This record gives sequence, C-alpha cells and structure tokens, in this order.
Amino acid sequence: MELYDRNYLVARLLAGTTSFKVGAQRYKVVPPTSEKIFIAEELAKEATYALSFKQLLREEDAKEVLNRLGIWTDKDEKALEDSREYIDDLKVALFKSLHDKKAQKAIKQQLKGVRDAISASAEKKYYLAHLTYENHRQSIRSQFLTALCIVNEEGDFLFNEKDLSGQDAFFIEAALVHIQKQNISPEEVRELSRTDPWRSYWASGKEGTFGVSSAQLNEDQRLLISFSNMYQNAYKHPDCPPDEVFEDDDMFDGWMIADRRKREKESKQKRIDNLVDQKGDEIFVMAHNPEAATEIADANDHSEKMRLRDRMRQVMGSEKPLDELELQDVQMKLRREMMHKKQ
Repeated sequence: MELYDRNYLVARLLAGTTSFKVGAQRYKVVPPTSEKIFIAEELAKEATYALSFKQLLREEDAKEVLNRLGIWTDKDEKALEDSREYIDDLKVALFKSLHDKKAQKAIKQQLKGVRDAISASAEKKYYLAHLTYENHRQSIRSQFLTALCIVNEEGDFLFNEKDLSGQDAFFIEAALVHIQKQNISPEEVRELSRTDPWRSYWASGKEGTFGVSSAQLNEDQRLLISFSNMYQNAYKHPDCPPDEVFEDDDMFDGWMIADRRKREKESKQKRIDNLVDQKGDEIFVMAHNPEAATEIADANDHSEKMRLRDRMRQVMGSEKPLDELELQDVQMKLRREMMHKKQ
C-alpha cells in the first residue's frame, strides 16, 4: 500500500466516519453513541421477534438440514478444522524457512491452495445462512444503526428511532451499499497498524488516539488497536523476530504460533513432571480419562509422536513380544551413540 493510501485510510479511521453520496447530495455516517447502539439492538429485536419461530431457521437447525442433505456434513466440518490446522503448520514452516527463499515460495503456494479450498467450502457451509434468524437479526441491526448515524452536510441527523419506516428503506439500502464498497479489509488494517503514519499516532496516544470510549469504537478501529497491541507485544518479546518477519503476515503468524505451541508444551510438560515428580527421556504416565491421555500425548513434540507411532506399528505387527533392545528406534539410538563415541 502506498503512503498516500495509508494516509487516507488512517485519516478515515481517526475520524471514525464514512462518507457517501446519493445523487448529488453528500452524507456521512458518524460514530454511534452507546445509546444509539442500544436503540439499534432493541429495534432489531422487536423487528425480528415475530419471525423467530416462523419463517426463519436457527443456525443449529440450518446446520442439521445441511447435514441431512449431505451439503455440509460433520465430515466436512472436520476436514475444515484440519485445513485450518494445516494452515497453522504451513505458517510455522514459513517462519522457519526465513532464510530459504525457495522453500518460502513453495510454502506460499501451498497456503494459497489451502485457502482457496477453504473459501470454496465456505459456500457450502453457509449455503442457508441468509435464511437464519441470527443472520437476519444482525442485518436488521446493521441497517438501523447505520440509519441512526447518518448526517447531512450541515451535521443534522436524518433519522431517529420513531421515523425508521419502510419508506426510508431504499435510501438506507443505498447508503449501506456505498459504505460496503469502502470497507477496509482486515489485511489492510493490519498493514496500517505496523506502518506510518499510524505507528506514530499509536506511539504517542495509544487507545486514546480516537478520543472516544472503547464502547464507541467501530469494528475497524477496534481491529486496528488489536493489531497494534499485538505488534507492540511482539517487539517487547525476548525473542523478537527480525523486521522481515513483521513485514510478512503469514510469517509473523507462524512465529506467534510456534511461540504459543512452545509455551503450551512447556506448560504441559511442567504439569506432567509435577504429577510424576521425576524426569527422564521416557516417563510412563497413567491417564484416567481420554482428556488426560490427549494432554499427556501432546506433551511430546512432532518427532516424538512419529517415533511412538512407528514403535506401536512395530509392536502390533510382531508375532512375538519384543524386548526393548529389539525396537527399531532404540537400535538407531544405540548406533548413533556408538558412532559418537568412535569420533
């Protein structure tokens, strides 16, 4: 994004307003007060209450219908979860390939492929979303809140809660279309949060930069603050990554995921060590339920999980009980130790 684009978007975010034209007249949508937010919620509740048990489905009902028709099944949901986890793995791999441009290119291609697949699957998952009560209520709430915050060039509000009638629906819909065309993507907000001119504002003012309470911040402003805090904390991290990592969103995510996984593993390992009160290369811990078994297994890193899987295959495939020294991973370890001693 060019500097002039960032200047414009930051100015918009600082003002908290969005302007649009209908015909030759210009209007603005100003930040909502807490009272207007509450009024919009109440109006949406009243407008959708009569529909809650009639024309519209609940999200859970829509999910059951899709599952029954085979459009979006539990198997599809599991595949989507696996794809998201795989994206996390790819991001970690991208971070670890910091100095390998060839590997980075291949990983980025994989990321694009997985994201394209997830995007395609979303069409099936949300196939009935437009028929759900929750979606309809959120849409109505957005329309009411937008209408309550529209002002003309003189700064006068066009609507109040008493005159939000059907005759104004066309104008409000036109306003929403214009506003949606000007939406700032999360990726753009993220770039703004780590570059100037926003970084200068953030360094001097923090959350108070917007001059309003947190309850009155719009979605983009809250997202900008969230990203700004994220990068600020990263710069303070004892293992702060180089600037190249900050400049690549996926690589930075990979650094955060790797750091989080490391802390989670250390925490689990500490709990297990405290539980058994001993340390060693291999410790057997009895699990009393499936959840505990999962936590104990997760204390192993990826290579250990692979070793345990291969060991289990060898044991299950053997026609006779195996001695520990007959296990392939044990034999490999012994050979490495002997070679090390010879050196």
